[in-house]
Amino acid sequence: MKQHKVVLEEVEQRCKELERTADNDCGELKNLREKRHGLEDEVLKLVRDTEALRFELKSVGAKAAVEYKES
Repeated sequence: MKQHKVVLEEVEQRCKELERTADNDCGELKNLREKRHGLEDEVLKLVRDTEALRFELKSVGAKAAVEYKES
């Protein structure tokens, strides 16, 4: 009977440790998801900025071609 109590206490302790680990992992996962969303937003902003610069570059190139032809 004593041995069963010892085993039960060990199992309960291990269960508490696993619960703490799971709680920590859940918190870390939440932080990583938030970080990922921030990075996705940053990538989308960079894509929009790149498209705007590409459009501006085409406009400048077209303007330069017109000016060259006029000269």
